[in-house]
Amino acid sequence: GVSLALCVDDLPQAGTWQDRARARLNGFGFDKNRYMTKKDGLVMAVITVVYAVVAFTNLGATIIPAHARDLKGPGSQIVMTLENPAQIYQMKYYSGYGQADYEVYISADGETYTKLEVDPDDDDSNYTHVYSFMFKWKFVDVNAEAKYIKIVITEGTMDFREIAFTDNESNVLPITDARVLADGQESDGYYLVDEQSQVPRVTTYMTDMYFDEVYHARTAYEYNEGIYPYEITHPPFGKSIISLGTQIFGFNPFGWRFMGALFGVLMLPLLYVFAKRLLKETRWAAVATIILASDCMHYALTRIATIDSYSVFFIIAMYFFMYEYTCRNYNKEPLYKTLIPLGLCGISFALGAATKWICLYSAVGLFFIFFYTVYQRAAEYKAAKLDGDNTVTSGFRKNMVITLLFCVLVFIIIPVLVYCLSYIPYENASPDGFGIKGILSNQDYMLNYHENLSTDSPHPYQSNVYSWPFDIRPVFFFNSYGQASDQVTLIWCFLNPIIAYGVLAAVVYLLAYRKKRSSTLIRQAASGGDTLTMKGIPVVLVAIATGYLPWVLITREVFMYHYFSSWPFLILLLTYALRHIWNNFKYGRYVVFGFVCLCIAAFIAFYPVTTGWLIPRAWGKALQWFGTWPV
Repeated sequence: GVSLALCVDDLPQAGTWQDRARARLNGFGFDKNRYMTKKDGLVMAVITVVYAVVAFTNLGATIIPAHARDLKGPGSQIVMTLENPAQIYQMKYYSGYGQADYEVYISADGETYTKLEVDPDDDDSNYTHVYSFMFKWKFVDVNAEAKYIKIVITEGTMDFREIAFTDNESNVLPITDARVLADGQESDGYYLVDEQSQVPRVTTYMTDMYFDEVYHARTAYEYNEGIYPYEITHPPFGKSIISLGTQIFGFNPFGWRFMGALFGVLMLPLLYVFAKRLLKETRWAAVATIILASDCMHYALTRIATIDSYSVFFIIAMYFFMYEYTCRNYNKEPLYKTLIPLGLCGISFALGAATKWICLYSAVGLFFIFFYTVYQRAAEYKAAKLDGDNTVTSGFRKNMVITLLFCVLVFIIIPVLVYCLSYIPYENASPDGFGIKGILSNQDYMLNYHENLSTDSPHPYQSNVYSWPFDIRPVFFFNSYGQASDQVTLIWCFLNPIIAYGVLAAVVYLLAYRKKRSSTLIRQAASGGDTLTMKGIPVVLVAIATGYLPWVLITREVFMYHYFSSWPFLILLLTYALRHIWNNFKYGRYVVFGFVCLCIAAFIAFYPVTTGWLIPRAWGKALQWFGTWPV
């Protein structure tokens, strides 16, 4: 039969287990084509740099209204004077960290004030500011004439950073004076009106937090300020990475998104090296990397300040280094050479597990691959013992024991230490200490949260696991406010549909080919012909399975971006199919070239709705392939 071999060496796998073990020992060595060359370095660098320019362009603003002071309720007041009495259509304000209830009063003479009534069911006229509105422009309907406006904090703490009033054409009304009454003292409130040029007509992701940034970027802010974090449903390390970007660039949209975009960029050279190891040709490493760079989900999900960029990067690294380990063999080379990739795999796992639990799912695949490799080494030892080959048998037991002990270190001890150390921000924000008890309590909280997440009020963009491969239900990341009715600003998180359906076609193609040619696979391998028994495929399949199948068993709400952890490996599988088409069909190369060009063209076409351009609504409708795509 065909062996489930794990390292790419294209050896024939027929015969008994002894024959297969001897074939691995006798054929051990590395095809020089699997290694990076200067040409590879150049191609990889060009793809990475081009994508990096696209990814970092308009990532977010570096300048937002500045913080001056927090106003606490009850009693803190702001009184603002317009240059002339005017019909006020909206109040627009940008706030930082905090939440509060407030009231708005208007006056014509500065003496007699009338309280504006609110509609509690209308967010546009509701004077309650919650944390989900922080670090974004909030537009509140006023629709009243006044010269003086008084804002009174009734409860909570408010970080007003800039306040403006506009007419019905979104023109900013000039403010001549702003006074703040807080803690029994009156002071100049000029800081509230000194950045009026930043007041937008239409809200934009460039200045505003959006989607789950209100959890993850918020937590990065809390880490920086020594505040106990709000978002404790995922391990802490991912938010620490986000906070690193804010410490470099300041707490602004560019700062809180920088590290995610950087990891999204770094996925490309990592995948390039992985694909080169698997497919051993510059062409196919480039194809796989270009396809990932052209994917809309990869682009949108790595430009938002959530933790998915980091977890998926670490998952790719985990499987890359484990694959490298399977290609090593302590029966034929010094033990330390096998421990290096194993150790790097363990470190990647440690960082990933401290970022998001999906990396634990992938660890199941690592476990399977590692112990299958252990089985192969043991079979080689038995075959060598039968043959009297002392070069293998003399050091086998020692190498095996050291390897297993090393795994305890890098896959258990180090990950546990890293996981615990990731809770340092919690410790810093806990006056009574956090400690091991707090860490264990948080694990219980996270488990209960994800097991019992209520679905009584379904999220409008949750989706069925089985729909993900078909690109049916994107996640709606951002929609602007204040635009004309015939305009729209969108950020969708979805797969590039050309790639999505290309992957589905590749799966069908590979399965059909496998069935059709099963009787000749061994002969092809033995003769050096192109074959789908290349040993890297099982590694890719295991990565896909551990990234996707766990979500089938989860009963909580799930979203299309959860597909991301298996997506890079599905792209590798697609590249396998493209390679086979290129090598086995007369016009195969034209098919491959055309497909890659279509992927790039689709990325460009969908760029406005993955980047948040203000576009005509008709344009957005034209890009809506399915009625389930939001416009």
